[in-house]
Amino acid sequence: MGRTEQDLKDASEHVKYEIGMLRGTTSFLARSAGAADPVTWNAYVESFALHLRNLIDFFYKRQGREDDILAEHYVSDAARWANDRGQLTPFLRGEKDRANKRVEHLSFGRLLTDDRGWRCAEIRAQLQPVMKCFLSHLPAERKPWFPGVGPEGPSGPSGTSSPPVERSWTGPPEPPDPEKAKTSE
Repeated sequence: MGRTEQDLKDASEHVKYEIGMLRGTTSFLARSAGAADPVTWNAYVESFALHLRNLIDFFYKRQGREDDILAEHYVSDAARWANDRGQLTPFLRGEKDRANKRVEHLSFGRLLTDDRGWRCAEIRAQLQPVMKCFLSHLPAERKPWFPGVGPEGPSGPSGTSSPPVERSWTGPPEPPDPEKAKTSE
């Protein structure tokens, strides 16, 4: 299914989000920030694994749904991009499989994986050339859609610059007030 330029531009926001979140969670985990709080630590590990999976699928064309956003939608020449990008490394393939077992669904495969020892810096280092290659294959008119996405772009909650994150809340606007509940009965 062909996508319009506007579709691609709108979807680029989601690509930038995935890259920013992978960088931010990598930064957080590398500093062992929040390690004393297992809930925070686990939330960052799960977020890292989810964004890793999404980016590998984006860059390496996961066989799947027709509506997936893929790097090949953005580049000038998809065949040249695939050739220049190279194959998914065995290391990244293994880390994606590990992430699948850790966050995709409950499976006995979790018993075979270790949630400790994520090699975040190595994962990020192996994705850097792919991101750089992706940016080099963009047509000039699409490059402005990806500011700060280069190899040394935002790195998240590490004290370095990070893009603003819009927060949304799906619950009630504030916790219920027991006093208001009594007066409305």
